[in-house]
Amino acid sequence: FGPKVGGDQVWAYNGNKASPLPPLGGWQVPWDGPVDAYLKLTMGQAAAAAPRPGTMPLPYGMPPQQGQPQGPPHPGMSPVAQAGHMSPQLSQAEQFARSQQQHQSMASREQERRMREDEIRKRQQEKEEEMQRREAYEAEMRRKREEEDALRREQAAASMVRQVIARVRMATPESFDQLRAELESTLAEQIERMGPQCEAVQVEAEKSLLQAQERVDQITENRILEERKALEEESRKREEAVRIDKLAATAATEIADVEKTLETAQEAAKPTTELAEDATPELMLSSAEATEQAWQLVHKACDAASKSLTDRRVEVGQSDVAIFKLREHFVPLFRKLAVCRRATERLVELGRSTKEKANRKAAAIKKEKELRDQFAKYDGDGDGKMNRQEVIAFAKAEYEFDLNDDHLERLFTTLGEDGVVPLDKFQRLRTIVAIARSDHRAREKKAEEEAKEKLRKEEEAKKAELINAQKAEVQKAIDAASEMLKGVTEETGKVQTLAAPLSSSSSDNMSGEELKDLVARSEEALVPCKESLAGVVSKLTELESEKIEEAEVKSFQMREIATLQASAKKLRGDMERIASAALSAKETATRRMHSELEALRNAAVTALRERMVSKSQTSSQLFDEAFGSAESKVTSENFSQLVKSLPGVEVPDSRSESLFLHLTAGQPSIGKDQFVELIRLFYKVVKQSVLGESQSIKSKTLRRLEAGEIVEVVEGPTKDDGVGVIRLRCRAVKDEVEGWVTVTGNQGTVFLEQGGNTMACVKETPMTDGLSVESSKTIRRISRGEVIEVIEFPKKDESMNVMRIKGKAKLDGTTGWVTVMGNQGTTFLEFC
Repeated sequence: FGPKVGGDQVWAYNGNKASPLPPLGGWQVPWDGPVDAYLKLTMGQAAAAAPRPGTMPLPYGMPPQQGQPQGPPHPGMSPVAQAGHMSPQLSQAEQFARSQQQHQSMASREQERRMREDEIRKRQQEKEEEMQRREAYEAEMRRKREEEDALRREQAAASMVRQVIARVRMATPESFDQLRAELESTLAEQIERMGPQCEAVQVEAEKSLLQAQERVDQITENRILEERKALEEESRKREEAVRIDKLAATAATEIADVEKTLETAQEAAKPTTELAEDATPELMLSSAEATEQAWQLVHKACDAASKSLTDRRVEVGQSDVAIFKLREHFVPLFRKLAVCRRATERLVELGRSTKEKANRKAAAIKKEKELRDQFAKYDGDGDGKMNRQEVIAFAKAEYEFDLNDDHLERLFTTLGEDGVVPLDKFQRLRTIVAIARSDHRAREKKAEEEAKEKLRKEEEAKKAELINAQKAEVQKAIDAASEMLKGVTEETGKVQTLAAPLSSSSSDNMSGEELKDLVARSEEALVPCKESLAGVVSKLTELESEKIEEAEVKSFQMREIATLQASAKKLRGDMERIASAALSAKETATRRMHSELEALRNAAVTALRERMVSKSQTSSQLFDEAFGSAESKVTSENFSQLVKSLPGVEVPDSRSESLFLHLTAGQPSIGKDQFVELIRLFYKVVKQSVLGESQSIKSKTLRRLEAGEIVEVVEGPTKDDGVGVIRLRCRAVKDEVEGWVTVTGNQGTVFLEQGGNTMACVKETPMTDGLSVESSKTIRRISRGEVIEVIEFPKKDESMNVMRIKGKAKLDGTTGWVTVMGNQGTTFLEFC
């Protein structure tokens, strides 16, 4: 749908292409937008839209004049045409109003149409710009590809030339001319293709040719030198071969002499090898000695030849010629020398074995003679046989053994003789008698051992009975100690239950008094447990020191004692943990009570100072008004009445006396001077501020106050209603400069907090009676956890180069000087 047929402007589009006529609805406005439900077409004749004869069309926006003929609307007219064909029954005002609506509607649609056309034109323009950008991009890409292709061709040509250059650099005298010709032809072929790289590649080619020429010249020179060295080496080898041959000939002569010496020795040892079986020991020994003398000569000759061969081998050297000659001449000579040595060893073995045989034969002859002599000694009648009596005498004399009838019967039955022992069975007799004696002694020994074993078992039974009795006594004592330990364990468990809150987070919710009371009850309950445990340990020590002879009983006792000691050790550890928790809780309680009482003190002092400000009183006037004359005493009762009269201060009756004793360091009453000292008020700077000359925050600044500094209140605090801040007049402890400072800003920022005149001991340190550590005396030691009220703030002890304060111990009211930080950086006191 557009303004003209064949035009390039499209106002609306309908996708229903099956309809023979333009569809009445479903048109997308603009052509690629959503369906516009307000665009409806009506079908009609062309004449219906033209004015009827005799009438004129109405100007735009004018109603028809009264009496102007108007025909009825044609059935095919559009809604707009039908609306323009007014019914004569409508009044002119209504007709005019309708005409105005119709014209406004048409103007609105015309405006929408123009907007859609503008949108279409804008999109078409964007598409054309996009197309132009795309064409420009494609042209740029084509140009880059052409440049890259040209560069690749140049690089390929340069690479081809450089490959030949690389081969030229490795040229040898044989290949140099061929490679140079190849390089020149390749350069000529590729020179135009290399483009800008041509000049660099040509320089590289010329450089490579020069390098290759130098390399070829060097190779040629090296070859000449190598040939000269080869000739010299050949001459040296020939000379060395002649020298080695002479040495080998000398060595061969020496080995031949050794072989002759060996032959002589073998001839000398020949009689030894031919000795008869019945040769006498003397003859055998004589022959063996001759053989030994012969092999010793051969051995010396072999050693001398071996040393000579070794020396000549070293003289030959380690060259290739020497190694070859060694294999050719010296190795066979060493083998011959080894053969001579093995032959010498056979001679040695022959002499040794012959000597051993001679010795054995001589020993056998001697033993046989001794045997005959012994037989003759006990053969009384000299008949060459030993009878029963002679055998008994022999056994008694030689073996100290008395033969009985059974022994004799078995002896003669074994020997197979009828009551006599001939010489040839005398050795057998000796063996039988020795065996009989050995059997007899073995039986005696066995009987003796059986008797000893019986006695040992009886003694062991008695000992076991004694051990069991001693163990029962020990067990009785151990059971008693175990019962005692069991009772201690139960009591300790109760104390652990009682003291459990001390080491848990539940103690955080306790007041200082409650925590102190729990600590006291826990320590009190722990005392009898410790005493009972000490009794158990003492009992175990007593048992351990008992003298017990039996090692088994002592071992049993020590095992049982060790078990109980381990349990006692565990209990001691539990008690120590309870005591440690109590000690830590006691310190916490002390700090907490001090903190609680300090809070009450600060509240009371602040209220008293507010009262003083409101009544324009000094500390002395306040005392006179509250307690009478200057000679009056402040007690717990009248001080409590004064505090109760202060607005905004609530002190429980149970804490009134504690607060008073906290302020007076335990004194039941104080005078006027002490009261004035007590109501001094200190603040600690928590955020950097300034000290002003007057109450106004715009007054002149005297100096800056750093975080951590302590100031003493002189006047106030008071609120400046003009700017909404709380300020007070104070004196800086550091340098005693007086001025006004802001406590709390109008935005709630806190610059000062009450406190700063109490410090807690974090490491045990002494309290002395003077500032100087060297020249003062120790009053007492301040324990870890104690709280010190500052009387004079830190001053430097020049003698020790340390910072010290004068303070009063809250524990007992002792006053003295205490070190805040040592000269090695050790901290002893910290502000609470």
